[in-house]
Amino acid sequence: MKDFSRPDLMSRSACRGSELISEVMSSTPVTPQPQQEHNGAGVTAQPEPFDPFRFPSGLVSAARDAAEARQELRRYAETLPWSREPHPGWEAPEQTGGMSSYRTSRPATDGWSEDQKIRYDNLWAQCREKSAVVYAHEHWGQCGAKAYEARQALKRLPEAQPVVNVEAGQPAQEDAALAS
Repeated sequence: MKDFSRPDLMSRSACRGSELISEVMSSTPVTPQPQQEHNGAGVTAQPEPFDPFRFPSGLVSAARDAAEARQELRRYAETLPWSREPHPGWEAPEQTGGMSSYRTSRPATDGWSEDQKIRYDNLWAQCREKSAVVYAHEHWGQCGAKAYEARQALKRLPEAQPVVNVEAGQPAQEDAALAS
């Protein structure tokens, strides 16, 4: 069994991802203090109970930024050759059985250029950094047993969805399906 606690056995990107999360978590307070409200008569009002589905605006904008970064990476990856490195490609024999038959193949490719590799790696790094901000947000520490449901709700929140880029050349397959 692999010992994943040893950094030398973890991939470079996984190590960097955990460093980003640790960095973000150490720079944000773990639990904010509830604010006491005073009315004009000097009486202290009770603070509202915490609602895990009332997301702070900073968390919503961070989730939108992370979704936009993932969308940009996905759109860019769709324009790249299928293999990062040069590959001769293949033509597999027809697979039969079941209800259908199919043939797998990939054309030969020269791989990605150095500029393409750099741009992809930069976009991937942005995705990790922006996702770490969402993952390490102080809001999740207060959610308790509702954290999973709250995270799923944030993903589906319209304000957290990526803004559609009008200048995005060719539409993606999902965009074409939505248009019809």
